[in-house]
Amino acid sequence: MSETKETFGVGFRPQHYNWVTTHRPAEVDVFEIVSENFMGVGGRPRFFLEKLRADYPLLMHGVSLSIGSKGPFDMLYLKKLKELTHIIQPQMISDHLSWGRLSERNSHDLLPIVYSKANLDEIAAKVSYLQDYLGQKFYLENPSAYVAFQGSEYDEAGFFAELLQRTGAGILLDLNNLFVNFKNLGQDPEHFLRALRPESVGYFHLAGHSVQNEVLIDTHDQPVPDSVWSIYKKAREFFPGIPSVVEWDGNIPEFEVLLAESEKARSFARGLEPKFAALPKIETPSITIRPVSESGVYEQFFDEIVRTFRMSEDGTKNLRQDLPVSAHIGLTVYNHAFFLRLEELMMDIYPGLAIVCEEEGFRYLLTQYLDFHPPIGSSLKDVASSFPTFLKENDAIDYDFGVPLKLLGDLASLEHARSEAYVAEDSASTLSPKVLSEFTPALWETTKFHTTQNARLVTCDFAVLPTLLELDKKEVSAPPEEILSHYLIYRHNYATEEVVLDDREAKLLEAFASGATLMSACDAVNEKGIGYYDNETISYVASKIMHWAGQGLISA
Repeated sequence: MSETKETFGVGFRPQHYNWVTTHRPAEVDVFEIVSENFMGVGGRPRFFLEKLRADYPLLMHGVSLSIGSKGPFDMLYLKKLKELTHIIQPQMISDHLSWGRLSERNSHDLLPIVYSKANLDEIAAKVSYLQDYLGQKFYLENPSAYVAFQGSEYDEAGFFAELLQRTGAGILLDLNNLFVNFKNLGQDPEHFLRALRPESVGYFHLAGHSVQNEVLIDTHDQPVPDSVWSIYKKAREFFPGIPSVVEWDGNIPEFEVLLAESEKARSFARGLEPKFAALPKIETPSITIRPVSESGVYEQFFDEIVRTFRMSEDGTKNLRQDLPVSAHIGLTVYNHAFFLRLEELMMDIYPGLAIVCEEEGFRYLLTQYLDFHPPIGSSLKDVASSFPTFLKENDAIDYDFGVPLKLLGDLASLEHARSEAYVAEDSASTLSPKVLSEFTPALWETTKFHTTQNARLVTCDFAVLPTLLELDKKEVSAPPEEILSHYLIYRHNYATEEVVLDDREAKLLEAFASGATLMSACDAVNEKGIGYYDNETISYVASKIMHWAGQGLISA
């Protein structure tokens, strides 16, 4: 796909992975993937990505770059992003002109920036570095916003125009966000369109929004409204032939609904578009340069939004007070979204625990957890990683769940292991029983065996696996027995499996998790002492290696 070809596409979402790769709809010219859904990921998501890229050109669109954050990039994130670009060779790659990270902490949101000269200089340097690092042009999306900062020296359109001019980067022009910002911030969509050079525009985003307490929220959970189609018609006059992609991220319907939205966009190219009322004309507000220091502005804003449903009285002191949406209401949107986003993630990873704790108890645990373990780093899923340990070791939890916290921690450990095993990267050097059968005695003695990345050993104080399997069916039984229990959680044929282990098997798997030769593995399970190798022990370890290799769980 060239950047000027008349092209129409949709976003590729997990609910449609199987349908799309099975039916391969000819009506779709291009698919847009969410970069983070496939970075450092194997298993079922990677399988469907490989199938998709065999049939369609792809666009990569990210949400965690945080290019507007102060300081350097998260280089681990960039490394994974670059690895993904090498795998799928995207036609275009993009993320938002926003920030979400403050030092190591992360809000996992797309926060508005201060449109200042200092920020322009810093972000321009980062964009140039990013394009050099990735080896291709980068596209920045205009984000939706619910507040605006004092102290800006540009409006959003002018900032974008100057940034793109300096760096040679492009813009992913989100037309729904133009309308959202028109209603929330009083920004004129046509003024924004006029500020851009045609060669800077990569493609259009089309999506729906919702209205909550007089605020338009960029939810992507319903059809594209007439107001956005009206902007689309105007944008096509400014930038003819630009590709268009439909986004839908919440309350996701059958794929045919997305196809209908894409075909509606295509009707504009055929001259068959419906008639829409023009947007009302508004005066573009002038930007008054205020002597407001940027020092501490992001820190103060960040601290307000990561408070769990609570904000300080002067929380809006650095925000503009003259916008259609009040600064307090806009700040509340970000504050609530922070918790609700993480709650959705945690309920996805710990559904059984959520059933046991019920809504009030689960929210209490999450609130306490975020106070002790604020989100760190660029990976959203990493937010959940310390939750099992938190439940087992935290004495500050003051809530009666009717069962010991250690039991809840064990249940969380199994669910987290499932989540990790499901998307773990595929191991390149997996050993099969056939390969092992051809090992010479010297190879058996010198090879260091490892468990593959999709295998997890979980040791619990309670026999919680039967309880988890019942919770999978939305059933709740009596609490499990308190007895030391070992489980192997692994991925097989793109689904997770659970196996009960005895003490000896658990010791052996623990050794292989760190890497062990045949002899050192014997040391791990031999009760007679290190260096005592009898035939029974050697045969036992070798047979377990062969057995687990048959399940794809052993690598070298």
